[in-house]
Amino acid sequence: MKKRILILSHFKGHQMAGFGGAVKNISIGIGSSEGKAWIHSGGTSRRNPWGGKQDDFLKCMAEAGNRFPTPSAMGKTLSISM
Repeated sequence: MKKRILILSHFKGHQMAGFGGAVKNISIGIGSSEGKAWIHSGGTSRRNPWGGKQDDFLKCMAEAGNRFPTPSAMGKTLSISM
């Protein structure tokens, strides 16, 4: 049975901020504590989320979001940015 996913993101500014919010919700919100630290640290620590570089953080977040199953594999996905 395919699952349904609802991604609800709040953003300020332009539309790309809303897309970024949805990616962060998927990559960090669904991740384990260890995974969250890994992403926030830019791939330097699985325990301490502090001290990573911004560009490395963004790359890790995008990579984690990219590992999320595609909508066709999951069934139905609804992303709402407000």
